[in-house]
Amino acid sequence: MPCLRHLKLLALWLLRAIGLFRLGRWLTRDGLMILGWHGVSQEDEHTRFSSLYISPETFQRRLAYLQKHFQIIDLDEALKQSRDGKFKPHQLVLTFDDGYFNFYSHAAPILKQYQMPATVYLVSGHMENQQPFYPLFVRDVVALSSVETCPLFFQDDQAEASLTTKTSKKQFLRKTLDHVESLPWEGDSKLQFCQELAKVLKVDGDELLEKRFWHSMNREEAKELAEQGFLLQVHTHRHRNVVDHAEEVEEEAKTCRELLEAATGKPARHFCYPTGKWQQSAWTDLRRAGMQTAVTTMLGPNFPQTSPLCWRRQLDGEDRTQLEFEFELSNLRWLFHALLHPSRWYQPSEKLTTYKLQPLKY
Repeated sequence: MPCLRHLKLLALWLLRAIGLFRLGRWLTRDGLMILGWHGVSQEDEHTRFSSLYISPETFQRRLAYLQKHFQIIDLDEALKQSRDGKFKPHQLVLTFDDGYFNFYSHAAPILKQYQMPATVYLVSGHMENQQPFYPLFVRDVVALSSVETCPLFFQDDQAEASLTTKTSKKQFLRKTLDHVESLPWEGDSKLQFCQELAKVLKVDGDELLEKRFWHSMNREEAKELAEQGFLLQVHTHRHRNVVDHAEEVEEEAKTCRELLEAATGKPARHFCYPTGKWQQSAWTDLRRAGMQTAVTTMLGPNFPQTSPLCWRRQLDGEDRTQLEFEFELSNLRWLFHALLHPSRWYQPSEKLTTYKLQPLKY
């Protein structure tokens, strides 16, 4: 572990030891907290995608901590409290993005052990076509491959790409992902390309597909979860963000809502901004599509004065230690930012591009 990371963890340990984590939670006790994950590993996905995935063991540690310090509610209850003008102390909502099969197979059973409700935001197109989320499938194939060179078989010149360094792998991955993105959503062209890529990189792509690491749950699984009390909610039909695809917001949200409601028999009125990008100009279209709440990836608590269409949310993954996880939920970092920028106390900043280009997270 790098020296700076050691120093950071030491500083956090000291803050917790002198009671500042507890103080931060108390100061923000009347703000609604929303916590999000992408998936709970079926096997070892968290070792390759540590910012997105979490191991079942770490997930259980997180829930044990939350059970001790928060009251876990669902989004319907959170919306009711928001409309009533006051959140009860220490309220927290659990969410999962994309609707991966692993929520059905691994996360839901653990949540039921703790008797905790959760919301799953599904991409209805993947639920319907049962093809994998290609960006993650491609990343996994490249990560698992041990070959040193690969022909760019999808380009006219079919030049050889080196895969011997992190930089060269990243360049190859960028070209590959750009090509996948250029292929039509409809049909099997994306799937065929990914199967060919796995073959060239000498990775068992069929095994990845069979294990459904990167697949959405299907309609029957979504219905079963809804019957168990989980909320299955809207993440658009094709995972289109509302900034780069502003003209499609209403249709994407409406299509997803209708397909989810047909599959589950339950209302779908909660929205999650794909890729975390959001802007207030999308609210009119979201309301027309029937959305009543929407979660961002901006950090911090939410208050009755915060619009439910831009609720803040903390994302978690295996890359965070338990100490860092507890620090984020203390809201100390957010409190410091909010004191310096009072205008952001209730309303988070819009996110119009990637975190690399727009590092502000509040």
